[in-house]
Parts: sequence; structure tokens; C-alpha cells
Amino acid sequence: MNVERRLFFNLYLFSNIIAVLLYVYTAVAGGDLRGYVVNSPLLLLFCLFLTQGFMYVFCVYVFNFLSDFKIKNIVILKSYFILDLIILLNNISYAIFSTRYDVGLAGVEISKDVPKYLLYFFIITQPTFLTYIYLAYTGKEKRKLLIINALVILIVSLMKGWLSSLLYLAFILIMFNRNFFLREKKKLIIIGIGAIIVAPIFRFLKSVSSAVNKSESGISYAEAMQAVISYKEITSFFDFVNVYFSSVLERFENTGILYYVIVDDRVKHFLSSYNITPFYAEGWLQERIFNIFVNPKTIDMQLLLAEFLYPNFKWRVNTTLPLWVYVQPENMFLFFAYVILLLGFSIIISKLISEEVVNLTWIAVLIMLFHGWFYSFTLYIQTLLLFLFILIVIRFSRGFR
Repeated sequence: MNVERRLFFNLYLFSNIIAVLLYVYTAVAGGDLRGYVVNSPLLLLFCLFLTQGFMYVFCVYVFNFLSDFKIKNIVILKSYFILDLIILLNNISYAIFSTRYDVGLAGVEISKDVPKYLLYFFIITQPTFLTYIYLAYTGKEKRKLLIINALVILIVSLMKGWLSSLLYLAFILIMFNRNFFLREKKKLIIIGIGAIIVAPIFRFLKSVSSAVNKSESGISYAEAMQAVISYKEITSFFDFVNVYFSSVLERFENTGILYYVIVDDRVKHFLSSYNITPFYAEGWLQERIFNIFVNPKTIDMQLLLAEFLYPNFKWRVNTTLPLWVYVQPENMFLFFAYVILLLGFSIIISKLISEEVVNLTWIAVLIMLFHGWFYSFTLYIQTLLLFLFILIVIRFSRGFR
């Protein structure tokens, strides 16, 4: 693995291990399972072995095997100016649209009053993913419009309560400054320590942003900040660091979710009482095609688990790959085939664009596919296809001049 992949893989591995050891030490789970008593620490450690084993197999072994096939990129642009403008216009349009209609807010359902033609346009263009791919494709050449596009999508994402943009952008930044970080390892360590220090602050700001977004009375950010501090019972700086550093660490909760489903019979009974949407039907297009032929309707396992944990909220939890195997063992071979198909398809399209985009796809696999976010990952693949189409159109339009 290259520097950025090794760094993020070890970050995820280390964070998952520390989170599980914390659960074992306190005998209480955290994250989405906060307060759940851990009665079988050995089983929890075994679940850790399973989740991290799956992460290694698919994010390292399978990904590297599939990416070794030689495929040449089919479009090379000599100038990025038109592409810069297309991405900028799309990002600004999305920022205005999402602000006007409160679309894309973390934990908030999309209103039925949103104009469908605009909604589906941005579902197709996926401005956030499109910008990540654009940054990976053109990042070698430093330009003002490149920085502006990165800042626009970062600000929009953070205001809507999504922190994953920080991971993607950090990965891309390290990717294009790899040699610098190899030479300046001390600076990389300092940056890493700095990231650990500011992580609780970003987590706190996400809580504040979510409070504002979910408020029906339209509270201000200052009021939301006071409400969050009061709700979390923060009375000192030490309380703040303790609460939000633990909150950051507990987001690596894949092992805890798997353990919870295995040991709690209530969860298994709850899941068995519903028709769970098959993994291959998760995606805005697949879901609609699937629902045409299936009756009664199905429901996503991520939503079901979230509803069981907190019935008053509508959100999703991570359903890591071994969890799917445990819940639907009869579909195990089909499941593995589907995951490998998604991996292969995303890598092929990425290679047709550039090797840098293949690298971006790796972090997308780690963040989305490994955590069972099939819906999001298929949207990412859709965006890869769209970006490739845009490149072809730009290239051929210039050829006709």
C-alpha cells in the first residue's frame, strides 16, 4: 500500500481496536450503542477479529488483486479550465438549492415540497462525489479554481453535518503531497496529532449543526451551542474533551453493532419480522426497479437497526460486511460475489479515468462499502460514470473545433 492508504488503514484499524478495548474495560458499549452492557468480552474481541479481517481482505487483498489488471485511461485533458467551470457551477447551484430547500442535512428527511426535477438532477450529478473525483483527477496541477471547488464543497458538507468530507480531502491532500510527507515524517506526525486534537471540536460543531438543522423553531447556532452543552452536561473544558474525544472514537462502532446483533435475541427477532431490502437492491435506481417486482415493500437494515435502537429518530447505523453475512447466511456467496462485482466495476471505471481516481476509490471502499453503505457506494460508481462521460464530451468537443 502507498503512504495514504497505509495511513488511513492503520488509522481505522487502531481506532477500532482502541474503541473495543474501551468497551471491554468499561463493560459498556458506546457510539450508537451507548449504555449497552458488554457481558461477553471474548465474543466482542472475536467480532473485532471478524470486522478487521473483512476490512483487510476486501480493502487490501481483493482491492489490490483487482487493481493489478492493466487498463489504460481513455481520456487525457490538456487543460482543466472547462472542467473547473463545470464543477464550480454545479457546486454553487447545489449550495443554493440545498440551502433553499434544506436538502442533504444529516439526519433530516427531504421535504416533499422540493422540486423533483432539481432533486433528481443533483441525485444524478452527486456534487460532493463529483468534486472528490475531480480533485483526484486534476489535483496534480495547482489552480485557484481547484482550491475554490474544494472549499465550496467542504463548507457545504460541514454546514450540513457531514464530516466525511474531511477524510476524503485529507486523503487527496496526502496523495498529491506524498513525497513531502515521506521526507517530512515529523511534520506528518505533528499534523496527525493536530487532527486528533481538533477532532473533538469538529464533532462538537457537527452536534451543533445537527441541532440547528433538526430544529423546527429555527434556533440560532449560538442557541444550539448552548443546548448541546446543556444536554451533554459539559461544565468544564475537561468535560468537553472527554465527551467529544470519546464520541469521535466511538464512531468506529462496526464491531459493537455486530456484537449487539449476535448477542441480543430481541434484535434478531425484530429483524426477522421485516422484509429486509437485499443488498443488491440498495441504490436509488436499483431500489425503484426492485420495488416494481416485489410486494410487500422492503426496508433497509440500516434503518431497521436504527429504529430498534432509537424509535423516535430516523437515521441509519453502520452495517458492516460480516453483519450482512450473519443476518443472511443463506445469501453469503451471492453477497461476496456482489461486493467483488462492485469493487471490480468501480476499479475498472476509475482506471479508465486515472490511477489517482483508483486511489480515491480505495478510500471510498473503506469509508462506504466496508461499512455496508451500498446505497452510497453505488451512487459513487454512478458519479464515476458521469465524470468519465463529462471528460469524453469535453475531449471530443475540442476535437471538432
